Amino acid sequence: MISRPGSSWMSRGAFFVTLFLVFNLIHLFTGIWPTTTLLTHPAVYLMVGIIASILAVLTLVYTGFLLGVVKAIPFWSSSFLPWLFLLSGLSTGAMATSLVFSIYQFAGGDGPVQHLTSLARFNFFVIILEAIVLGSYLGVMRSRAAGSVKTLTRGKLARAFWGGVVFAALIVPFVIEALKSFIASGPALLLALALPGGIIGLIGGYMLRHVVVYGGTRIPLNVRGQRVAPPPEEYETKAIHSDYQSFQKA
Repeated sequence: MISRPGSSWMSRGAFFVTLFLVFNLIHLFTGIWPTTTLLTHPAVYLMVGIIASILAVLTLVYTGFLLGVVKAIPFWSSSFLPWLFLLSGLSTGAMATSLVFSIYQFAGGDGPVQHLTSLARFNFFVIILEAIVLGSYLGVMRSRAAGSVKTLTRGKLARAFWGGVVFAALIVPFVIEALKSFIASGPALLLALALPGGIIGLIGGYMLRHVVVYGGTRIPLNVRGQRVAPPPEEYETKAIHSDYQSFQKA
C-alpha cells in the first residue's frame, strides 16, 4: 500500500493519514512529555500546527483523486470530486467540533461558548460552497454518467441522496448554522442547536460519501483504457436478422 507514493494515490493517502495523525497528536498533546519542549519554542509549535493543517487538507482531498483514477467508472472521474470531499470534510469537521464542545459543556466543562458562533459562520459559507460544487458536479455528470445521476436522484439511492445528502448534509446544517450565526445569542441556545446539528451533519457527511461510492456505474473499456460504447440497438437488430436469414438459406 505504501510502496509506490510516486504513482499510487493509495500510497499517498496512507502517507498523508499517517503523518497527519503523528503531527496532530504532537500538536494536540503539547505539554505532555515528550512534547513539553514545544511550549518553550512557539515558532516550532506553530510550524507543527501548520504542517498538521496541510496534512489534514491532503487527507480530505486524496480520496477524490483516488476515485478519479478509475476510468471505468466515469461518475468518479471528475475534478469536482476532490473539492466536494474537501468542503464536506470541512463542514463535518466544524459540526463535529461543535458537537464535542457541546457535550463537554453539558457534562460540566468550561469554555468560551462564543467560539461556536464563529465556527457556525465559517461553516455557513462552507455549506453554500458545498451545495454549489455538488450541483455543478451532478450537472456535469448528467452527460458523462447519466446512469449514475439517475441512480442518485430517481433510482435505488434516491432516498439516501435526498434524505441523507440534500436534507441531512445541506439543508438542516445550513438552517442550524444560520440560527447559530445570526439569531441565537444565549449560550444555552447555541449549545442546544450544536448538539442535534452535529449529529445530523455527521450522518449527512457519511451519506455523501456513500452515494458517491455506490452510485458509480462501471462501463466497458478496451485494452488501452478507452471507453467502448455498446453497439446501437438498430445494429444489433440488423445483425440478428442477417444471421437468421443465413440460417434459413442453409
